[in-house]
Amino acid sequence: MIYCFLTAFSFADEVDTYINSIEVKYRDVQSLSATFTQETSNVMLQTPYLQQGTFALSKPHFLHWEVTSPLEQHYYADKDKITVWTPSQNQAIISSNQETSHDVSSLLTNLNELKTRYNIVLLDKENDQIHLKLSSDKLDGEIELWFTQKDYVLNQVMVNTSNAKTKVILSEVTLNPTFEQDEFTFVPAEGADVIDSRQ
Repeated sequence: MIYCFLTAFSFADEVDTYINSIEVKYRDVQSLSATFTQETSNVMLQTPYLQQGTFALSKPHFLHWEVTSPLEQHYYADKDKITVWTPSQNQAIISSNQETSHDVSSLLTNLNELKTRYNIVLLDKENDQIHLKLSSDKLDGEIELWFTQKDYVLNQVMVNTSNAKTKVILSEVTLNPTFEQDEFTFVPAEGADVIDSRQ
């Protein structure tokens, strides 16, 4: 009994050590960029929907999520709104930003506050990866994260909700990059159809 108690205590202490190291890693990170591959599955899709692209993020609320394949689309987000721009249709759709704690953008912005936002379990620590599961009363489902053990760089996110499963694999991750001034600003092309659903 004492051995089991000590083993559980040691394991919990190990989880805290990893979380503390991750939060320190991202404590002073104000911007982030990466290349991504995103795979989405739900009951409506016969096969998973695969997208590729890049993203740029700047605290506290700015995001430019650029899908390059299979269809070019740009998602611009700030505190108040999300703009989805589809060049092939010359159309932009603007909606209110209803950001939730299981949005990937919200998660990426708050990697320095994991302990205060989630209940965290260590699932695995093999193959140079730290695999964590996050849960919360505010979450519809669970989030899984993979960090490298060497330098605690996030390289995979899995979001499981009651409606869908989304896996995002990150590469070429850069912490605190400098962006051009217009990186997060959407400017409609000439003749674009702009639909603002907030009105």
